[in-house]
Amino acid sequence: MKHQQRLDQPNPNAPAELSRFAFLIGQWRFDARFKSANARVAGLSRNLLGYYILDGYAIADEYNR
Repeated sequence: MKHQQRLDQPNPNAPAELSRFAFLIGQWRFDARFKSANARVAGLSRNLLGYYILDGYAIADEYNR
């Protein structure tokens, strides 16, 4: 039977540096506002889904509306 990696846990053998980006794991919603060159304020809202891939050796993040 093949081992199934959990998407919310790193591989125990992954490099310690991977933990620098662990804050991305989970589901997030963010809103941003910015001012364009003509001083017009615009905004956007996005969702982020972060999870471990490649058997827990990397983190993927997906942005969508």
